[in-house]
Amino acid sequence: MNEQITGVLFKQMVLHGAAAITAQKQAINDLNVFPVPDGDTGTNMSMTIGTAVTELRKTTPTTVDQAASVTASALLRGARGNSGVILSLLFRGLSKALKGRETCDAAAFATAMQEGVSAAYKAVMKPAEGTVLTVSRLAAKQAVDTAAQEKDVEKVLEEAIRAGHEALAQTIEMNPVLKKAGVVDAVVVATRYFGGILLGGGGLIRAYSHTASIALAAAHKITMRECLLLSLSCDYSLYGKVAALVPENGGVVDGTEFLERVNLRFHLDPEQLPALEKRLADATSGRCALVEEGKRFFPFAGTFS
Repeated sequence: MNEQITGVLFKQMVLHGAAAITAQKQAINDLNVFPVPDGDTGTNMSMTIGTAVTELRKTTPTTVDQAASVTASALLRGARGNSGVILSLLFRGLSKALKGRETCDAAAFATAMQEGVSAAYKAVMKPAEGTVLTVSRLAAKQAVDTAAQEKDVEKVLEEAIRAGHEALAQTIEMNPVLKKAGVVDAVVVATRYFGGILLGGGGLIRAYSHTASIALAAAHKITMRECLLLSLSCDYSLYGKVAALVPENGGVVDGTEFLERVNLRFHLDPEQLPALEKRLADATSGRCALVEEGKRFFPFAGTFS
C-alpha cells in the first residue's frame, strides 16, 4: 500500500508513462480522426513527453512539487502539435495544484488531476467532447471519487485508468459532429492555403472542427461492401440465359466482350455466390464456370443496381 507520492515516485510515474505512450504511439495515431485527422497524435505526444523524460533524468527531485514543475516546464517548451499542447496543459494545471508540496496523498493528487483537466479545457474556446479532453476529465473525476474512500494511491490510479479506458470506448458517441453525421469513424481532409500556427492550438482545433462539421453535413453517406470480382465465358447460344441470371442473383455486370465466346465480368455480394453457381449450373448444364479474380469494395444499398 502506498499512501504518498514523493518526488522520486512522480518521476518514475512520468518515465513509465512516457514509455507506454511511445510503445503505443502508432495505436494512438490510428485513433486520431478528429478534429484533425492527420494521424500524428501519438507521435506528437511521444515527442512532447520525451522532453520531460530528458529533463527528469538530469535530476533527482526531492519533492513532488519539484518533479511536477520540471515536468510541466519541459512539456511546455517541447509541446508538439495540438495533442502535445493539451498534454503540457494537463501537467501545467497539475503542477500548480502540487506547488509547495513535499509529497501528496491520493486525494491531493486526484484533485491536482482535475486542476490539470480544468487548465486544458480553459485553453480551448470550444472544447469538443469525444476527445482526449473527455477521457482526461472522466479519468480525473473517477480518481477524485475513488480517493474519497481509498487512501492507496495505486488503487486510485488504477480506477482512473479503468475509467479512461471506458471513456475512450465511448468517445465516438460523445462527439456531436460525428454522432450527428451518423458515422462511427471519419477522416476529413482539410486543405490549408496558409501555413503557420498564428491561430494557436485552440484556433486550429476550432478551425478544423468547423471544417469537419461542414464537410460531414454536406456529404451523403454511401455504404460500401466488399464484393467478389467474377468472370465467365459462354457460347452465344447461352448468353441470353447467363445475362439474365447474373443480375437476378444480385450481380452487377462491369463489362462484356463479344469475341469467339462471350466474356462477362461482374461483381457480386459473396453471400449470393452459392445461389448463382447453382442456378448457372442448372441453366447451362454445367457448361459455364465462374472464375474468381479478386475482391473490391462497391457501393451497396440493399441490392446492387
